[in-house]
Amino acid sequence: MRAQCTSCTHSDLRYCIEHLILLHSTRQHQLTMLWSNIMKLKNKFLRMSDLANQPERPARTYTTELGQQRTITARPATRGITGFSAKHLYHLINERNFPAPVKIGRASLWRLSDINLWLESHTLSSDEEKQS
Repeated sequence: MRAQCTSCTHSDLRYCIEHLILLHSTRQHQLTMLWSNIMKLKNKFLRMSDLANQPERPARTYTTELGQQRTITARPATRGITGFSAKHLYHLINERNFPAPVKIGRASLWRLSDINLWLESHTLSSDEEKQS
């Protein structure tokens, strides 16, 4: 009587060892890809529009001094990662209670890793206050 593999229907155990090695290398590849994605996210940057709430903007049309018609498209209200307004976030930055932006040219950007650390620290502190 031959031993049967529990992970597949093959009756030849030698084939199943090869099958397990193949599964292991596939899992190893998946872990490598996952780690690669984590490292990409670590170096990802966010704009203020990603962080702060944005109010709704209705569509409107106006006429320039030269008589040209300009149309501003409507934009729905959005909720940012932090749930704060841009004004409040800049207030927190000035008080050194929020990560400072990284300036790249004229753009102000925030590292996703810095924002995640800030969110985790504030989530933990609010959880501790609730338990007290």
